[in-house]
Amino acid sequence: MGYSAKAVANFILGLGERDGISLSPMSLLKLVYIAHGWHLALRMTPLVTDEHPEAWDYGPVFPSVYYEFRKYGSGAIKCPALELMHYDDGEWREEVPSVAQNDLVTQDLIEKVWKEYNHFTAFQLSDLTHQPGTPWYQTRLTAAGYRNTPITSDLIKDHFRELAWKNREHRTRQVA
Repeated sequence: MGYSAKAVANFILGLGERDGISLSPMSLLKLVYIAHGWHLALRMTPLVTDEHPEAWDYGPVFPSVYYEFRKYGSGAIKCPALELMHYDDGEWREEVPSVAQNDLVTQDLIEKVWKEYNHFTAFQLSDLTHQPGTPWYQTRLTAAGYRNTPITSDLIKDHFRELAWKNREHRTRQVA
């Protein structure tokens, strides 16, 4: 099942709140992207289905998450993202988007990403997504100077599948 980028961001913010870890917008942007990448690699479908990440100057960004939380600068995010929803009764209401409570598979995957990456600083997470060969790097190289170019799902999936394979090989060598 896919979600809005803001729903994934809110789930990650909830994990941070549970564990007493504050998140800056940059940390959150990178964690949403990394969770999306692992979901593509392991489940073969996008986690975020309402937009594509874009190759911005400072890394991969889901624009809706950036614009929602940019007011916090480099400080801690204080409240969840909101979405304006239109209902059958003709009314518009702000809602807090979320990952479905019964979608335990998706929650588990995001939780594993959280446990693996929550100790990294915003700049360390940014560095991880900027390395040569990453989807962000490849997109920036081929974008011919165009800013905010969408990063394709295939690039992201292939990159994270390669990471999974390297992790598997590394664990196999440690056991042997």
